[in-house]
Amino acid sequence: FSEGWRRLGGELHNRGPLYGHPRSEARRSLETAVRLNPTFVPPWYDLAVLLVAQGDSIAADTVAGHFINLPLELESQARAVLLQVAFGFRFFSNPADGLMPWHQVRTNPMIATLPELPSGPRVVQGMGVPSAGVGLGRDYAAMAPNSALHLSGLVAQILGEAAQGRFGQMFQMADSLKATFPEEQATSFAGRLRALHSLFLDSLESGLDREALIGFGPHADSLTGAWLLALHRVELGQVVEDEIRMVLAAEPAPAPRRLLVEAWETAARGDLSRALAMTDPFATDTRLLEGDGYGDLFLRSAVKLSRARWFARRGNVESARRELRWHQHFHMTQYPSAGPVAAEVDWALTALASWTMARLLDRRDAEVCMAYRTVAERWASGDPPYSARARLAAGRLRELSCETIP
Repeated sequence: FSEGWRRLGGELHNRGPLYGHPRSEARRSLETAVRLNPTFVPPWYDLAVLLVAQGDSIAADTVAGHFINLPLELESQARAVLLQVAFGFRFFSNPADGLMPWHQVRTNPMIATLPELPSGPRVVQGMGVPSAGVGLGRDYAAMAPNSALHLSGLVAQILGEAAQGRFGQMFQMADSLKATFPEEQATSFAGRLRALHSLFLDSLESGLDREALIGFGPHADSLTGAWLLALHRVELGQVVEDEIRMVLAAEPAPAPRRLLVEAWETAARGDLSRALAMTDPFATDTRLLEGDGYGDLFLRSAVKLSRARWFARRGNVESARRELRWHQHFHMTQYPSAGPVAAEVDWALTALASWTMARLLDRRDAEVCMAYRTVAERWASGDPPYSARARLAAGRLRELSCETIP
């Protein structure tokens, strides 16, 4: 029976949010699994990750403590270290103390043999702690110059800074990555991640050149540049150039990027029902939701945010809420150790999705309070458009008496 509950809890925790389930839904199944078999390692780990991500420090401390004291294989020992790093950055008064568990083991020759080692500062961001990704990524980059650890550490810092709304620092890290690893497309990735934030923020940001950030041109990833620039054109009521349409027209079937652009154009004409119907196949598209995202880092997030926007404008706030949960997942097709993967873009957009949900619902509700809390924490030190929203979120937490919601 324990294995059955573990499977259910694991699915809800890892993939459930991609299909509209809240991450919190996994908690009961995982708690049942560990109660039925207290020595079964996997559900203890999943439960600890969930509790850290949810910000439940007391329960996370108890569960993580039990997990760490189980007889663990080497890979699980490494996971335990990452869990402690994430916990420390999330809950300690001095977040930098969260690096102590890593410092205690980083010279262990057995740890160095793990092929997943470079993914460390990337995985902790999936635990809901981008600051841990930045801190651990900085440590990785310093300890092993020009290595896989250095590369992954720089990528982790780019993602973590973006997740916290600190785009000035993000571009500085992208420049560092480009200088050290010229073959990595750091600048275009960072620019597009910035543009995506701006495209789905609740108001246009003055002085931001989205077109330059997207960087459409005749290179290997021109298809991504084409659909992002097309959405920008539609958002501003501008004509989508023939050059962009030609790139989109050449996309192989089922042509999800072209379909998304056409849905945006349909929504812009006022037919939200049709735009949603056109994108309904995405709701069950396992390649988009669980696979490689059609080789596009940004497509899944854009689909989720687009459909949430259209549902909200039709007054269907519960369907919008379901779409806006996607980033809570902990599903990786592989450990991210080199360039970014789609899951990391999802996690970098957590505060944006949380802000969108909170402002859409804006009522005393456990999930809304969690969303406001996420914004208040993540964007507190962000660039002005983001830190301003963090202050507003902190104010709404008080006004909604969120501290009294268990």
